[in-house]
Amino acid sequence: MKRVIFLMIIIFTFSLNAQDTTKGKFTTFLNPKIGFTYQNTSKSGFEDRSLQWLANVNGKLTYDYNLFSLSGLLFVNYGQLHRQDKLPEKTQDNIIMSVTPTYQLDTASKIRLFLESTFETTLREGRLGQQTTRFMDPGFFYQSLYLGQKKLIKNPETKMMFEANYGIGYAYQLVIKDQFLLNFNPQKPDASDLSKKVSFESGASAFIESNYTRELIKDVTFNFGFKTTFFARDGSYTDVAKIRVSSLASSSIKYKFISLDYQNRLLYDANLSLTRDMTEALVLSFSWVL
Repeated sequence: MKRVIFLMIIIFTFSLNAQDTTKGKFTTFLNPKIGFTYQNTSKSGFEDRSLQWLANVNGKLTYDYNLFSLSGLLFVNYGQLHRQDKLPEKTQDNIIMSVTPTYQLDTASKIRLFLESTFETTLREGRLGQQTTRFMDPGFFYQSLYLGQKKLIKNPETKMMFEANYGIGYAYQLVIKDQFLLNFNPQKPDASDLSKKVSFESGASAFIESNYTRELIKDVTFNFGFKTTFFARDGSYTDVAKIRVSSLASSSIKYKFISLDYQNRLLYDANLSLTRDMTEALVLSFSWVL
């Protein structure tokens, strides 16, 4: 499988270089947001003040030319809850970056090859299950080769766009860790042994992602998007608890520079924790597009 993925990288590169890329279409999108919530509770003999903030950055880069396309995605969010006389508490913390070249193999069935490379980690110290997480501890890098399809529907009159991608294939996952102990292969950290800081897994994989945008009325835009990835590591066919499920969903209603945003991040990976990890947020934000 390694040779197949390496061969596909060569094919993608050759396909891009063999064409006149100056005729292709580039699009870029970068949307930072920040929102605040302040609360003051005052009762007889008791007073409590809290400030919660959440910052997000969503970015996307796409390139399309004939049968070849390339997409890059960036999602970063971080939030804290500040209470009177207490240390700040982290509420959200995610970094997800991915690059996915695709090539259409058949014009009749619209079957495409997707080669996705994704990196995930957190910014600062937090908790996952009973363990402490840090930047790159753990960190995930996985590369997947899919067969699937890409759908795109546009309506210029209503400023509507619907996009969907889905596929099934095979994936390799590299887990980078330092102090974090994995459940399936627990090894105590050893600075002199790099193999104990890196865990390698492979297995069948599938993904589905979709994004819908429409202008409801003038200057009011609705957006909904999600991406879910399934990773069936070796041995999960007899034990479904070993299947890794990673999902990110977001929805927003935006009026000029004011945006009401909902976000949902779900991760279930028994190798990290025997319980699911899900965070939700609903926040009124200041939003702008760069």
